[in-house]
Amino acid sequence: LNQHLHCIRKSPSPNCPHCTDIPETVQHFLLLCPQYTCEHHTLSNILKHKVLSMPFLLSNKKAMNHLIYYINSTGCLKLTFSDVPPSSH
Repeated sequence: LNQHLHCIRKSPSPNCPHCTDIPETVQHFLLLCPQYTCEHHTLSNILKHKVLSMPFLLSNKKAMNHLIYYINSTGCLKLTFSDVPPSSH
């Protein structure tokens, strides 16, 4: 995501490509970016209120495949990683 890429000088800006003057952080990408409203809605319907917990999203086995589906659905990382395969655990 651009905030990290900017820190390592791989992106000219730390900002989200869809939002003016808002850093593209993990939290912004997963929870806040209006570009991914539909994808976030789908994730929210599955994980309910737990979708707002970054620790849950990033570390809970129950969330992992849903999170991978979200990432693939946004297409945000597709150029870099292709589709991320679901967890086999």
